[in-house]
Amino acid sequence: MQKSESRFPAGGTASAQGKAPGRRNPAAWPRRPVSHEAWKLHTPDREWHAIPRTAWPPTTAHAPVPRVRRPAPTASLRPGLPVSTRGAVTSKFTFQLTSDDRRRPFPHKIIVGQGVNESVRHVALKFLGWVLFYRDRLQIETDVQNDSVPFVPDLVELGYDMRPLLWVECGDCTTSKLHKIAVKCPEAEIWALKRSPEEAETLLQSMAKEELRRGRYGIVAFDPEMFAEVCGLIRERSSFHWFRGSFDPALLQFELNGLWFDAPFTVYRH
Repeated sequence: MQKSESRFPAGGTASAQGKAPGRRNPAAWPRRPVSHEAWKLHTPDREWHAIPRTAWPPTTAHAPVPRVRRPAPTASLRPGLPVSTRGAVTSKFTFQLTSDDRRRPFPHKIIVGQGVNESVRHVALKFLGWVLFYRDRLQIETDVQNDSVPFVPDLVELGYDMRPLLWVECGDCTTSKLHKIAVKCPEAEIWALKRSPEEAETLLQSMAKEELRRGRYGIVAFDPEMFAEVCGLIRERSSFHWFRGSFDPALLQFELNGLWFDAPFTVYRH
């Protein structure tokens, strides 16, 4: 007797599956490769739908594909592109930059934001700190993207592993905050910028009283008269030319909006 052809697809026989063949038998449906990111569902009308893992199991054969919310991109690390994450910014100050120092190839401009509770003096400290500590990856008010660090630095240099290498606080800063930064960021240099030597000495006394670890912190104090003059010159758009500057000797030479500055400053260590 001549054998008749099986009417069951390969792998979908009634004996193998224990079910009657046909469109209601999933084992009889065509097989296609399944990616590790989605489960492929073949419907009777031969339309393929990708159902993400979060939607398993689908309620219907035509279950809608839910939108997957992607995390927001991290801040850019381009030099001179500050990202303010402390809150609302009331004003923005643009500085057009030029430099005679090959070690400081400044970008053509930077923008420094002024927060709701910040004064022009704080903006001046951030800007002077940026030119003094300038490095290729130095950023202004950039979140360090670390849940264990509950602070946003005024200035920070992040390594390629997103760990802080330099952390600079401008203006008022408690010893408790400095201690927490030192613990959470063991690889970072920690500096505080002050408007006068008197403010720096007050902070040093508090650090000694709280017995903060020595050899871990640095403080820069500007000349108060020079600093007040800089604050008075800052406009929403300012021009700045850098001549030279160093920590040894502690001296800044620059021109802000056409006015020349030859400004020594004081460095403290703790």
